[in-house]
Amino acid sequence: SMIDLSSPNFKVVDRVLFDDHPIHVLSHPDQKHFVVGASQRFYVFKIVEGRLVEVSRSSHGNGIPCFWITPGGDRILATQGDLAIADRPAAIHFYALSPQNVTYLSAVKVLEGTDTHLITDSYILRVSVDGRMALVCQNSMGDSGTLCDVPVVDLTKHPPVINAVIKQVGDGVESFAFHPNRKMAVV
Repeated sequence: SMIDLSSPNFKVVDRVLFDDHPIHVLSHPDQKHFVVGASQRFYVFKIVEGRLVEVSRSSHGNGIPCFWITPGGDRILATQGDLAIADRPAAIHFYALSPQNVTYLSAVKVLEGTDTHLITDSYILRVSVDGRMALVCQNSMGDSGTLCDVPVVDLTKHPPVINAVIKQVGDGVESFAFHPNRKMAVV
């Protein structure tokens, strides 16, 4: 749904119905498009004369996504999986993004020798301001009673890889904020 924030009652001015399950929406850095992640596809929309207009839809087949768009607007990093299957860890995928298409590029793997692994609740992630790294939340869906790791995705590698980890950050890590100085992050 598109909401008019300038109206005093925050009126819903347009609505799009999907044939799969939309879970996440982000505005594109170009300030013209919106990207919707759904259970089977990525959708790109723009606003034309006060209406949401679909620009493209791209199948992905990798499960329910939580994603972030890189600062340049040309890539998507997504954690994806089926939260109903408790014994299957989430996966991280890398996509090329243009308004016309979202194209699968690669899986993001944990580099051998890196002391971390993805879990079922590896879900929410954020890409740094400079687009060089991403932090991945673990235990995103609730408290586990243990301090969880935060895997670090190196986006300068081709393909991107998890090659570092911040150990025992917190219980139920759900979000990050990168400081504009590019030297600090807050969990």
